[in-house]
Amino acid sequence: MNVQCDVMFHLRSSLPQTTKEMIARSCATLVTHPFHVITLRCMVQFIGRETKHSGVFDSIVTIYREEGILGFFA
Repeated sequence: MNVQCDVMFHLRSSLPQTTKEMIARSCATLVTHPFHVITLRCMVQFIGRETKHSGVFDSIVTIYREEGILGFFA
């Protein structure tokens, strides 16, 4: 019985912390993924010698104009 109580206490104490960490990681991914997409597109354009994206802000405008919000998560 004592082992079962220890397991339940451990689960109850670690569940809120685990939930907070999962939410924080999800939010971080949502915020940083568009910048990852922009970085990759700029690298590919550099290798292909194209001039579609000339900076971060220009890339944001171009991606939004051509593909919408979902373009940042492609």
